Amino acid sequence: MLDPRLLDPEGIDRPAVVEALARAFRDNPLNRAVIGGSEEQRLRANRAGMRASLAAAAPTGVVLIAPGGGGGEAESPVGGLIAMEPGGWPLPPPPWAEQIRLLMGQGWRTARRWGEVFEALRESHPVEPHCYLSLVGIRPDQQGRGHGASLVSHWIKGVDRQGWPAYVETDRPELLSFYSGFGFTQTGSAKLFGVSILRLWRPAR
Repeated sequence: MLDPRLLDPEGIDRPAVVEALARAFRDNPLNRAVIGGSEEQRLRANRAGMRASLAAAAPTGVVLIAPGGGGGEAESPVGGLIAMEPGGWPLPPPPWAEQIRLLMGQGWRTARRWGEVFEALRESHPVEPHCYLSLVGIRPDQQGRGHGASLVSHWIKGVDRQGWPAYVETDRPELLSFYSGFGFTQTGSAKLFGVSILRLWRPAR
């Protein structure tokens, strides 16, 4: 396992980051509920979504990449993290060309349903200034090797240097213990498309 890198350092392949994140979230409960369909259909929609997310986040957000950990794959990304500084949420929409690619890649139904998710979560988003962990994902064949913990740890150190609280949502209740290890505690929950979403808060250090 290598140290996290900022997006697009020399040798990092952005399409490979998109692919890793698309696969990371392919089978998550909310992904299944919103997109449905086959694994390939969810992957196709996720690729479009992750391309748009990276395009929107790269200029002002925090985007960290988890490189692979050995042999010829040492520089091949296995996952990534997208976060926002205080005041950076919600992200501005991606460029028009990327929005068109997003709609074509996801389809109207899926794009509309993700929009409903965003609006529902926006209503319960904390108003206190904070750093927001939008997503962290690791390719399924690389999970359980510490890549995700390395990304979050690297990000949390930056959060603490600035003295801000932090906030994250997850649709995987089994990750509560993972986030608890970084000081997050559950402050609430929501149910969207039949899936429970946990809201987690970490006070400033």
